[in-house]
Amino acid sequence: MPQFNDLEIDALPVPMIGLWEMEEYGYTWNEMLPLTQGRALELFDHDLPVYLLHEDGSETTVHDRKQITGHGGIFGIELHWSMIFGMCRELTGSSLCFLILSRAQRLYLWNILQ
Repeated sequence: MPQFNDLEIDALPVPMIGLWEMEEYGYTWNEMLPLTQGRALELFDHDLPVYLLHEDGSETTVHDRKQITGHGGIFGIELHWSMIFGMCRELTGSSLCFLILSRAQRLYLWNILQ
């Protein structure tokens, strides 16, 4: 499993929010990447697992868009996401690969990287 310092900066799902912001917020698990609300909604709409991050260091799995729109904090996606996205981008040649791949293909990529 790669560590954060092994990832290229463009491998982060959202360049507008940094790891240090997530840590200052109180969430420090190093297998989670931070997301903004807009990006969390976009990824959730594409059936990717998104989490509400909490200042006490816990997270809650999102099951409904209303959870995202009602949360005033930071959101996250597990580090596996960047590996899946990289593989998807290699296979399709597109950074919009999750729009190209079917749900079954995305689940397959997710499962082989677990």
